[in-house]
Amino acid sequence: MGGRGSGNEELVTTRLALRRPTLVDVDLIHAIHSDPRACAHNPSDMLSTRAEAEDRYQRWDEHWERWGFRYGVVHADGERLGFCGVKAMALRRRRAGAAELLRKPGDPQRATFLEPSQTLKRN
Repeated sequence: MGGRGSGNEELVTTRLALRRPTLVDVDLIHAIHSDPRACAHNPSDMLSTRAEAEDRYQRWDEHWERWGFRYGVVHADGERLGFCGVKAMALRRRRAGAAELLRKPGDPQRATFLEPSQTLKRN
């Protein structure tokens, strides 16, 4: 998941892959962000409509274009499991980053879901 325009928009570990979201992922954004269990620790992420999911995707995509990184779709064995990534932000007028993991509630792969974020921290 390289810099802007690098074309390197997929990170692969031994068990999982993290790739840049596309329009195909809007339904997954909506499904996860409209589930109260997935947003329990950050209720402000909650979405009600697919239009809100489309807007969220557009903001993620703009972040990708500007910074070369953002949330990615975590997938394994052909199944999309959720989202993981970091975002650039300001905190007390200083540059900062925030990391987030969102997965389908009840997903049995919880332990392996941290793998992409641990890899991102090393890179």
